[in-house]
Amino acid sequence: MDKQVVREINIVEPGLSNFTGHSASFVKSLVDPADLAGINTVVWYRKDGEITFNANDQRIFHPVLYKPHLFLFLRKWQASKERVLFLPTCDLTMMQTMALGFRNEVPADSVFCYVHWFRNKSSRLKRLAKVARKQPNLNIVVHNPGLMGIFQNAGFTNIHLVKYPYCFSTEKSPEPFRKLLFSGAARWNKGFPQVVDYVERLSGEGASIPVVLQASAPGSKGYDDLTAAALEKLDTLEYPKLTVYRETLTPTEYQDLYSGAVSLQLYDPDDFRYSVSGVALDCIENLCPIICTAGTWTAEIVTERKLGVVLEHRASLDQVHAAVEEIINSFETFQENLVACRSQFQEQYDPKRIIDTICGTVIEN
Repeated sequence: MDKQVVREINIVEPGLSNFTGHSASFVKSLVDPADLAGINTVVWYRKDGEITFNANDQRIFHPVLYKPHLFLFLRKWQASKERVLFLPTCDLTMMQTMALGFRNEVPADSVFCYVHWFRNKSSRLKRLAKVARKQPNLNIVVHNPGLMGIFQNAGFTNIHLVKYPYCFSTEKSPEPFRKLLFSGAARWNKGFPQVVDYVERLSGEGASIPVVLQASAPGSKGYDDLTAAALEKLDTLEYPKLTVYRETLTPTEYQDLYSGAVSLQLYDPDDFRYSVSGVALDCIENLCPIICTAGTWTAEIVTERKLGVVLEHRASLDQVHAAVEEIINSFETFQENLVACRSQFQEQYDPKRIIDTICGTVIEN
């Protein structure tokens, strides 16, 4: 891709309103390097947004009907190479909305979509191929080769391999073990019910391992049925070493969760095989060893860098407990590995790489 003149990057995140999840930090990580490069940024998000990115913020999307509102937004949008549109968390539904919303085929290098994950099923692949035929000039930005192959097979030709943008701070130093941690939104496919089952076991055994659970609701739809049942069970447990946070935390409060922690990430591999985990990156920044599920993106990093223990999907509670004990007993060694990993990732995940990709100078990973 030749160098192009980009005067403005319009970051569109229709469902964004607060710090729940990693959407806010993703957007913030792009605004600062773009400004330093002399490129204006405009952030378009929900009209009830509780956060601020810059003076050009545009809070316009309906709090509930933001997906159909996105269609109307795109219908009016005049796509150009100078005024680029960037969707940081683009899923299949959003791509289909773009295929229908734009009146005409968008110009080359005028729309960029960052794809965190894709559920690789035949019905979804057919829908993706239809989007590629309708809007062949969409630029797809992915974070691993597996996702790149999916979009190439669907018919997209403008695909860029760029690491997830993350600003790694090196302020945190190794600390002694203090607690087990589940962080982020509480969902069944992130293993929250299994984590609650493990807390139930600890309670029944009279254990003394501190446990901290962040049980924020995942967006406006609320909890899924399995997670709701797990939360009801949690209310019945009498485990004095348990702390539960159900409300959205501030960024500082959230980062403090990781101090001296071991992170439980028992994610479903079908849903998270290609999905980048912001929680895993938070663990690396804060030197928090990880227990995760085989077949996920996180498992690849944990195995390669020796950052924790990888378990089979639906591992028994005995296996979870053995992993917890293994990490506690070698906590210092795992933290040393995390320090080395953080140093390398600081450059590889630099948010400037996405800005360079949008502006036409692709940096190889």
